[in-house]
Amino acid sequence: MDTSDRKCRAAVVPPGSWPPRMMAEMAAGYCGEKYVEDFLGRVGTTYPQPRIVESAKRKFWYRDDLDRAIEAEAISRPLGQGSPCTVPMSLETSRIRKMPVISSQGRRETDETPLTAARGSILEGVDVDRFLRLKEVMARTSLGSSTIYRRMKDGTFPKPKQLSEACVRWRESEIDRWMDSLPTSGEKTGT
Repeated sequence: MDTSDRKCRAAVVPPGSWPPRMMAEMAAGYCGEKYVEDFLGRVGTTYPQPRIVESAKRKFWYRDDLDRAIEAEAISRPLGQGSPCTVPMSLETSRIRKMPVISSQGRRETDETPLTAARGSILEGVDVDRFLRLKEVMARTSLGSSTIYRRMKDGTFPKPKQLSEACVRWRESEIDRWMDSLPTSGEKTGT
């Protein structure tokens, strides 16, 4: 867009980490846009509508919604072409996993994400292991946080990895192994 004939607000990049909820200035910076007006011009097409609208000037986008939009744009673009969004490789590779796809008959099947097919030989043979947040572990295992921490204390649940002073995450592969090791219905667990 031509920015010479209009007043433009610069996108903002916060010091430290990105918050889970952002106003337009920060959401534009998160998506790699130089100006807020460019970001707002693509809202509804490339980027999602804000999830929270408190007033005409106070609108909030969730980081997860923006991640999905950035990922979809990266998948739809042919390899080798540049992106208006800056997508770190760690974000792209962390999203590669089996995803539910709705078939034409309306039933759910599991298929590889398009990113795997788009990347082809780059990630061929690479086992991608994601780090899961507590909420993701809770959703995946159907356990509450108190039960998870109690079982960790008892030694019957995988312990998280310390990524920073205030950040712990569980390895997806360890949670999968733990779930696979659980007895099926009707199996005896004792001696």
